[in-house]
Amino acid sequence: MLTHISVDGFRSLSNFEMEIRPGLNILIGPNGSGKSNIISYFQFLSRLARTGLSDAVSLTGGAGAFFQKTGETKYTNRVTAVTRGLTFVEEIDKSDRAGWMLYEYRFGIHASERFDSIIFSEQEIRLSSIGGVRSDVPAMDALQHEYFDWDLVIESSTTPAHARVVKLSDGWLAREASKAISRKDILDQFDRDISEASFESISLIRLRSRFFNPILYIAGDFLGGETLSIDPAEVKRPEDSAREPGIRSDGSGLAATLWHMLNEPTYKAYDYPYYSRPRNFQYWRGRGWAKVYKQLQSLIQLVNSQIQNVYVTNEPFDNQLKIKVRMEGPRGDVDLPLSAMSDGTIKWASLITAILTHRSIFAIEEPENFLHPLMLTEIVKLMRESTSEKFSFVIMTTHSETLLNAASPYDVIVVSMEHGITRGRRPANPDQLLREIQETGFGLGHYYLAGDLSDA
Repeated sequence: MLTHISVDGFRSLSNFEMEIRPGLNILIGPNGSGKSNIISYFQFLSRLARTGLSDAVSLTGGAGAFFQKTGETKYTNRVTAVTRGLTFVEEIDKSDRAGWMLYEYRFGIHASERFDSIIFSEQEIRLSSIGGVRSDVPAMDALQHEYFDWDLVIESSTTPAHARVVKLSDGWLAREASKAISRKDILDQFDRDISEASFESISLIRLRSRFFNPILYIAGDFLGGETLSIDPAEVKRPEDSAREPGIRSDGSGLAATLWHMLNEPTYKAYDYPYYSRPRNFQYWRGRGWAKVYKQLQSLIQLVNSQIQNVYVTNEPFDNQLKIKVRMEGPRGDVDLPLSAMSDGTIKWASLITAILTHRSIFAIEEPENFLHPLMLTEIVKLMRESTSEKFSFVIMTTHSETLLNAASPYDVIVVSMEHGITRGRRPANPDQLLREIQETGFGLGHYYLAGDLSDA
């Protein structure tokens, strides 16, 4: 998962830094403070993991909405950023290579004078294997990136144009010892791999090289940055039976995901997703799809107790997946199409499925706009459970007192705008604030609406 971002030159983010913690990271602050710009940056990272730089910028609003505005018609033409993270690497049939990996990805993006050409002016990836088992997550405070002894460092630059391996430790070489691969063989292969890619327009995290597969795990961490903005009309559409499972940003993919849960064996659960291309869909270890599906059914019943079951049929004529809902009726159960359900029920079903199946981060802007107040507390509980088990996090914006009352002072990041620049900080005294909440009985939402978190 990502643990830290530092951004300069992206919209209102100038010398902006944010620590990311496992679990909930709730952005609070007035309208216009830049919360959406923070969310948009995570969306940009997600798109970098899927496509080239130009397309990623275009999908994030284009050059006019990407670079920081410095005047009425002027923009800065450079964005620099550092993204840090910690992820568990596990290669198929290579259990001896499993372990935690620390990483850091830096880039500089430069636009031409007319903003008609946007390139990576420089990139750098740093990786270090720190071992351990999946259940033993390294202490975050002990991981000091500035002084870490990296195993692998790869950089690219346009001035002068080059891409090279700066450091390749003996520890990394030991990973290939069983194949008797030499340092020279690895470097020669890297030169052949990189020559086929344009490092000016493609992120190094998408580098395909037989010796640097763990790099693709970074792409996997980036993938979840898309904001969930669920459109019931998209969720209702029948889906092709060949569609990959996973909830998309518009909420679609529900039929394919439920079909996968009901029909795929656990060994085909996409637990090793990065050799063909990254996916943001993950099987929960130790639970099995049956338990996840059962939990999903019970959560759907929270919004409508008459729902007995939600299942998927594959129409033999056109191989279209269609969701059916079995409802309790006065004369017995009746099966209805998903389209017969309310928009609120459909959004809830898609959202909780995304939470239960996403591998990495995802962002939700103001869930109170489409969820019943009673469901906001449930969604916070579900997110805590999901992120704890998967070692991941959620970025969320909200103005809801109900949602914040279910949150902790450790979850929130107070966002403000100072002279056109977005600033974000966590409460300085979360312990004291938590004691006050416990003593007074008022929730965190009360303190937020009263304006007390601005100086906390």
